[in-house]
Amino acid sequence: MIRFLRDGPAEEYREHVLFAMTWLIRAGVFAAAGVGVFLQSSLDPVALPVAVTVYVLCGVLMVGWAVLERRHTAGRRAVPVVLGVITVLSCVVSAQSGIMWMAGLAVVTVIAAAADPRLAVGWTVFAAGAIAVTATSLLTRSAGHAALEIMLMLAVGLLAGLNRRSYRVRAEQNAVLLAQAGELRAQQERGAVLDERTRIAREIHDVLAHSLGALSIQIQTARALLAEPLDTATRPDPIRPAPMPYSRWHIGWPPKGCRRPGVPYTPCDPAPGR
Repeated sequence: MIRFLRDGPAEEYREHVLFAMTWLIRAGVFAAAGVGVFLQSSLDPVALPVAVTVYVLCGVLMVGWAVLERRHTAGRRAVPVVLGVITVLSCVVSAQSGIMWMAGLAVVTVIAAAADPRLAVGWTVFAAGAIAVTATSLLTRSAGHAALEIMLMLAVGLLAGLNRRSYRVRAEQNAVLLAQAGELRAQQERGAVLDERTRIAREIHDVLAHSLGALSIQIQTARALLAEPLDTATRPDPIRPAPMPYSRWHIGWPPKGCRRPGVPYTPCDPAPGR
């Protein structure tokens, strides 16, 4: 159940919504940077084409960034490189011309890099942007406060990305713990089912053992009766009762005092043939 909630349609819908909202914010920052580039009146004829070229190149790189984010792990490996290039280009233009909205693009890329599970990615992109700002300020002899502002913006973006990374790591750890708890609960349920089946099988075994024991006793008794020699001539008939012993009282022999004098008495055998 937990795995379905984590990998099911609800989680996929949430990822789509989060991806759309994130890129809506990034597109808004990119549009604001375009307004700053094209409506900046203080740019000279040399700085304006450079700013426009860098702006268009950053737009193309951001499109590639969005495509790579929707791919699998193999495609996401190139995302840090794209983030580093966008950061360096936007920091150079921002430090040279003073367009702070271009520095906003660098802040967006630093946040995304710092939110990467690999901690070195965020620090590397931040260092690349800081080096680009410092080098551009030294080469163009621009105002130092502008470079300091850009550095502070990059630092804020780095902190925001690290906070987002820590939140994501905790969420992944909680998801893993929930999955482990679900698997443990499922194993406990399977163990309880197996114990119940074992108990039922043991009871059935005991009943069968008692039944087979009684049946074996009856079989042994029947074999013992069949093995005994029995004469059919002398076997008593269980249906007909045994005859009474043959005696004078059964053949009608009257007592001596009951005989009639002078009359011979012929005994009558009530059981002929005996």
